[in-house]
Amino acid sequence: MLSGKPPWHDLEGVAVIYNIGMAERPKYRLPDSVSEMSQLFVERCFVRDPMQRPSADQLIKDPFVCDV
Repeated sequence: MLSGKPPWHDLEGVAVIYNIGMAERPKYRLPDSVSEMSQLFVERCFVRDPMQRPSADQLIKDPFVCDV
């Protein structure tokens, strides 16, 4: 939502499915106007390993969310 484009917007069909399953994380570029706090929050959401990725309970306590 921050960039206005979905992950892998430049790919089609099977290539998207392959990247969802195999790629480290989506390639994206956030607008320069996005704060560092926002960028860090997005990075945390894209951690591939579910054991390393923050839970929803942890994310809701993130400063990015709490400051809203």
